[in-house]
Amino acid sequence: MDLRLLDRLREAGYSVGYCATLLRNHVLIMGTARRAVNAGHAPICVFRGCLMEYPDGNAPMPETTNAKPADAMGDGDSAAAGPGRRDPTVHAARHAIEILRCISQSQPEIGVSDIARRIGLHKSSVSRLVATLEAQRVVERNPHTDRVSLAPGLIAIAAPLINHMGISQASRQRMAQLAEESAETVNLSIWDGREAISIDQTVGPNAITHYAAPGQNNPAHCTASGKVLLAFASEADLSAVLRAPLTRYTERTITDPAVLRRELGRVRETGLALNRAEFSEDAGAVAAIVRNVNGQATIALTITVPLYRFGKARERKLLELVGNAARDISGQIGAMTAAGIARRQP
Repeated sequence: MDLRLLDRLREAGYSVGYCATLLRNHVLIMGTARRAVNAGHAPICVFRGCLMEYPDGNAPMPETTNAKPADAMGDGDSAAAGPGRRDPTVHAARHAIEILRCISQSQPEIGVSDIARRIGLHKSSVSRLVATLEAQRVVERNPHTDRVSLAPGLIAIAAPLINHMGISQASRQRMAQLAEESAETVNLSIWDGREAISIDQTVGPNAITHYAAPGQNNPAHCTASGKVLLAFASEADLSAVLRAPLTRYTERTITDPAVLRRELGRVRETGLALNRAEFSEDAGAVAAIVRNVNGQATIALTITVPLYRFGKARERKLLELVGNAARDISGQIGAMTAAGIARRQP
């Protein structure tokens, strides 16, 4: 058994235990086409170092299958690189991107079988890649249809680009105004299914300010942006956060799920959230929900303040400022969306 094939299997997403079982049972044969059934697993076919898995038990010879072998999930060594040349690309990464592109062109959602047919990969390979993308929160599955769509976690990866696009374009002028009015740092965040992700920031004029780079993750249970987004998230997201351990960052961090659920209920009523030294001992924040053109609560606008400048009177004033700005940005996003639709119409 060539250990390079074992590495390829592991890169393809097979567990170490599964690979070890295959080795013990001599399922993997190099240099020849052969089917073998390992108890509890799909038939495996290996041909010239190329792995294919066929859950239905009908494995064709590698020369005749139209689906790309799951070797395409390996590290590259493809004929596409030309005779005598090694393809420097990683097939698994390339196919993951193909899947994301396929999903993006099939909004609102698409099934795994349709993805496999469109990109020419076997369904089992696509299923494993989709599961990986789902675990990384860049793809989400509709529990009612079992079809998949792009998830907000993808925005976190592209956060630096978003600074110059879409949401940020609609909000940047108003964020700058809010930073001037409050003299504090203003952030815009989106929800990725578990946390708030910072996508844009405007720093206020005060000498001592808070900085959060685009792409930074903020816990849902103890930050103003996280709480306001969690309050309007799906019940599935809320339940997942409440089931997980609520990490204590300071003495004021809420770690009781029942207490957090009650606070989120109040946040839903007002559209405003507060963090007073719950995540950092020396900082507080206020946040308001921003709605898109469909009225969906998808974005958080936050003002972050050093705790020594965060008295009760200051808190009330900042809540008023952030609420007004969030309503203005919601209107700007709606106006930009409507203008974009009008431009695309013949």
